[in-house]
Amino acid sequence: MDERGMGGRALEVDEAWRELRRRLADRVAGLGPEESLVLAVQVAGLGDGPGPYVTVGGRAGGGWRVEAASNAYLDAAHQLDEGGHERLLALGWGAPTYLPGQGGHGSANWWVDLETGEEERAAWLLVQALREAYAVPHPAFLESSGLDLAGLQGPDSPPAPEPPDRVELIEQLPVVRPRDVEHLRELVVETLTVMTGAEVFVDEEGDVVVPCGEQSLVWVGPDLDRPVVSITAVLVDRVTRPQAGLAALNLVGGRLPHVSARMLGSRLTITHELHAMPFVPEHLAGWVARCQVEIDEVAAEAALLLGGERYLENLDAPRPAPVLDEEVATIAELLAVGPVSPRVVAEVFNHSRGAVVRRLVGLRQGHLIAHTEDVDGLLDALRAGLRWIVDEPDRQADARRRARRRVDPRPSIQSVLLDDQPDLFESESGPTG
Repeated sequence: MDERGMGGRALEVDEAWRELRRRLADRVAGLGPEESLVLAVQVAGLGDGPGPYVTVGGRAGGGWRVEAASNAYLDAAHQLDEGGHERLLALGWGAPTYLPGQGGHGSANWWVDLETGEEERAAWLLVQALREAYAVPHPAFLESSGLDLAGLQGPDSPPAPEPPDRVELIEQLPVVRPRDVEHLRELVVETLTVMTGAEVFVDEEGDVVVPCGEQSLVWVGPDLDRPVVSITAVLVDRVTRPQAGLAALNLVGGRLPHVSARMLGSRLTITHELHAMPFVPEHLAGWVARCQVEIDEVAAEAALLLGGERYLENLDAPRPAPVLDEEVATIAELLAVGPVSPRVVAEVFNHSRGAVVRRLVGLRQGHLIAHTEDVDGLLDALRAGLRWIVDEPDRQADARRRARRRVDPRPSIQSVLLDDQPDLFESESGPTG
């Protein structure tokens, strides 16, 4: 753990909030069924109510109830605005269900009930409410009789020595126009070796693997087709609450606006691309350093939202291997040659709507091998095939209607009358006189 934080000096803002969250999680884990903890914001000049506060208490049946002060209690000068309400909802808080004094299910405050083992999420909810909904700038503005805040509020020891500064060494590396992919890969390895001051690890695909924080990694390597260096990471793995995907994407977009985030199966991934023509070592080193500072913290918050884990958490736990699917592989191979019509997709799956739906779900959840890097293109082709199958009854009905309109025309009245009369130019048979 960083000695600057534990030594008691005035912490950097993000580091101070991280330390508060760790202490909260430890304290929450030790709360009994009848115990509670209050964190209040230090404010002056209160009139008709308290300032912002959050609480957590043990439940009789196990687990915890966390609450954040609602406008029904807050002083008029500290009421939450609409943006504050929206932020609490996005973080997963439940809105107040009744007014003070009424009683009923839920709470007159913002609230969440958590199960035993979710102390990390409890701490995260409390910290994010204080930081994002109530706009508390630093834990130094908090007070609590049940939580040790020492070291978060002011310096009491000299700062620890700063780590060696390698910026000057990076600046001495030349700006280069890479000759090809392998040359660009060599430049990436050289830059990150100088940046870290140690030999870097290169995986079997030729990407440099860079640790970020406690439980996260980024992969850094050249694109095979373009003069671009890609920085990618799996922020969250083994997602169990995919319905929170939009909230997680919004979280990443707000905290890491420089990356592209996406949900792919049971994972939340991010990507950032740096143009490398020419290759600027200082540019790459700056972005990787930023990832090392920011990504793990955001990954931890996103994992709590999604009910998942950061990439390195339980990495050795058994994972179901993706399944080879013949039909999916067929479509992927056809797409490698060119566009595939929806009708062909329907034929491959024998016009079975359920078969296509099962493959779509399996691909999104990572249970099936995609056989292609363009997973979005494969999913789009399968959806188009599904639409073709769903619309088949309507197409068949249209074909029957067109067939009925192509039958021979009905005979005219004139032709009917003539057919019923004897031929006017034909002599009648019989005796002649």
